[in-house]
Amino acid sequence: MARYSTNNRMGGTQQALTTTFKSQVSLAAATATLMRGSVMDIDFGPDGAPNATDCQIVYDISRLTSAGTATAAVPVPIDNTSSAAGTVGQVNFTAEPTVTAASSLYMIALNQRASLRVFFDQGLRWPATNLNGLVFRALSPTYTGNVATTMFHDE
Repeated sequence: MARYSTNNRMGGTQQALTTTFKSQVSLAAATATLMRGSVMDIDFGPDGAPNATDCQIVYDISRLTSAGTATAAVPVPIDNTSSAAGTVGQVNFTAEPTVTAASSLYMIALNQRASLRVFFDQGLRWPATNLNGLVFRALSPTYTGNVATTMFHDE
């Protein structure tokens, strides 16, 4: 099994947070390969000046069933002898993907000054179904800066 890295600094323009979720990074099964995958590790946090009023940022990983409008990001193999990823990566969404209702696999609210790295022992998995996958997104009622995230996945 090979491990890959995808982050929202790989292309496009980071999108400022609002009171509704803004998708940052998604990983999904590609039409040509239809592989299962699993997110094993993720890190995230604010990527801009803090708001003058202390506030929270809510982070979420949910299931998606179709791509939104975003910049393509080719997952980078951690071991450079691995083959190219069979997963479609997208970053910095300007139009949200279709997120399955009530499908949040992980959600946490953190202070705007906090970053976090999370390891998933069993991984957060997606099926080998075209454009089904996982999306990392964030919102804040007050913080209007950007967030940075890196998702590490196995396939």
